[in-house]
Amino acid sequence: MATIEKRGASYNVRYRVEGKSRRKAFTRHQDALTFKAQVETEQATGRGIDPVSARTTFKAFYPLHVKSRVNVKQVTLTTSKTLYDNHVNRWDDWPLERITQAAVQDWIASMVLEARVSASTIRACYKEFSAAMKTAVAGRYIRETPCVGINLPTVDRDPMVVLDHAEIHQLAEAINPRFKALVLFLAYSGFRIGEASALRWSDVDLLKGTATVHNTVTEVVGKGLVLERPKTRAAHRTVPLPQHVTEALKEHQSRFGGQWVFTTSNGTQVNPRTFNRRAFATALTKAKLSCRVHDLRHTAISLWIRQGVDLPRIKAWAGHTDAAFTLNTYAKFFPTDDTGIMDMLNKNIANALEQSKNQEN
Repeated sequence: MATIEKRGASYNVRYRVEGKSRRKAFTRHQDALTFKAQVETEQATGRGIDPVSARTTFKAFYPLHVKSRVNVKQVTLTTSKTLYDNHVNRWDDWPLERITQAAVQDWIASMVLEARVSASTIRACYKEFSAAMKTAVAGRYIRETPCVGINLPTVDRDPMVVLDHAEIHQLAEAINPRFKALVLFLAYSGFRIGEASALRWSDVDLLKGTATVHNTVTEVVGKGLVLERPKTRAAHRTVPLPQHVTEALKEHQSRFGGQWVFTTSNGTQVNPRTFNRRAFATALTKAKLSCRVHDLRHTAISLWIRQGVDLPRIKAWAGHTDAAFTLNTYAKFFPTDDTGIMDMLNKNIANALEQSKNQEN
C-alpha cells in the first residue's frame, strides 16, 4: 500500500520497495494520486520500479549489463567494449530514467550528421546500447526501453558474387599452393573462413567425405587468434564434400600435414583477416576475378540449390538457424520455372497409372 501525506505545499507519496521506505513529492494532489495508483498496481503485479535504481547513471549500470551476458564470444565482448569506449559512453552521465526515445533518436541523428561514423558502426552502437536498455528493463531499473521506433541509417551491402566451376578452379590455381585446397574447400563446403581456419584433421572424414564444424577462429584485439565454439547450435554441423574436394584434401594433407587442416608456412592457423588481405587478394588479381572470401560460401550454397538440394538440408549444411533467412538470402537461385516440375509430375502420374493397368491385367 502507498499513502499520501500533505507537507506544506507538497504531497508526499510514501511506499515501500523490497522492505525499504521510499518517498516522492508532488506539487499537485492529482499527480500524487496518479503515482500512488501506479505504485500500487506495480506492487500488485510484481512489476515495481525502484526510483533510486531508476536514477542510476548509465556509467554505473553498464558494467552490470556486461556481467549479465552469458555465452558471448570473446570477439563480441571486445567489439562491445570498443563501441562503448568510442561512442556509447556518451550516455555515461545520464540517469537511466531520463533517457528518452527522443534523446536516443537525436544521438543517432548526430552521428549520421558527423559523417565520421559509418552506417554499420552506428547500427552496431545502437544495438549495443539497446541491449543495455533491455537489461535495465529486465532488472526493473526502468519501466520500458527508450529504444523503440528509432530510425537507423541504411547500410550499403556489397553485392553477392557467385563463381562458376571454371572460376573456382581458376582462383584455386592462382593462389599460393598452400591455400589451393582451402579455396576449393570453401567454395564447395559452404564453411565460413573462421570455421575452416579452426578445422582439425580429426574433424574431417576423408572416407565418408564429410567435414564437421566444432570451433571457429576469430581475431581479438590484444589477444590474437582465439578458438571458440560456434555462436549457435545450427552452426555446429556436418557437411558432405564432393570427391573432387576430398581428393584435394588428401593431396594437401600429404604435402602439409600438421594438426590443423589449413595452416600458414609457419604451421600456425590461418588468420582470416591476413588471408583475405594477402594471399586471397593476390590470387584475385592474378586470376582477374573480383569477389570476397565470404562469396565462396555464397557460391557453395548457390551450387547446392542448383543441384536441387531441398531447403531443410541447405539450411542445415549452411548452419542457418532459420530456413526463412536461407530462402530470403538465396531466393534468386531457387527455380522459378514451374514447367519442368509439372512435366515431371505428369510423367510420374502417367507411370503410376500405367503400372496400375498392368497389375489389373
